[in-house]
Amino acid sequence: MDGFKLYVTNTSTIPPDGYLCYEDPDPGLPNITQTISCNQLGKYVIYYDNKGDSLYGPLVELCYVAINGCSKTRWGRSCEEMCATNCLERNCFPSNGSCVWGCNPEYCLNGICDRDIAVCTDGCKERRTGSSCNKCE
Repeated sequence: MDGFKLYVTNTSTIPPDGYLCYEDPDPGLPNITQTISCNQLGKYVIYYDNKGDSLYGPLVELCYVAINGCSKTRWGRSCEEMCATNCLERNCFPSNGSCVWGCNPEYCLNGICDRDIAVCTDGCKERRTGSSCNKCE
């Protein structure tokens, strides 16, 4: 398992072509218990290891793997919080609620919306109210 990698991807191709979340940096065996966070969206989480014995290839011994996340409209420790209505596609990161694809600047003054908090930082266009400027006066 020396030098293993974790990818998040939308395809099942090997070697993976998605986002590299983690690469084991140390020679030898990794720690028995690991928690590896990766705030990415994708269909597949791929454990990939191309090192190992020249005849048999890499040896993989995984006893328990848990992949946790929330549905795309929720976030929080138990997915109890709703993503901001101003997040594009109402998609936010499960760990902090910030918008994955950014936020909708349609009703924001000067078209500026802070993706981390989904708020129009310069205020709202005329006749719009609310932190996301999604309400009419």
